[in-house]
Amino acid sequence: MLKILVATAKLLSHSVGCSAHFTQYAGYEAITGQQEWVDEMVAVCQQRRDVLISGLNSIPGVRCRKAMGAFYAFPNIKSFNLPSA
Repeated sequence: MLKILVATAKLLSHSVGCSAHFTQYAGYEAITGQQEWVDEMVAVCQQRRDVLISGLNSIPGVRCRKAMGAFYAFPNIKSFNLPSA
């Protein structure tokens, strides 16, 4: 059991506590570098999200709300009464 705890602690330390040197530079450049492309990419993601949400909502029995601040889609398909696993 102790070996599992030690291994888990190492995994946690390396995954969230110690970001690699090159990723620190990449993060710095992402924040301080040119930002013009960000608005364009946001617009593209919003357009794709809107098309997906519209398509899902056109399916009878499917309801899908537009996420605010994200491009995810979580359709509600409860009306299909699918058997539980």
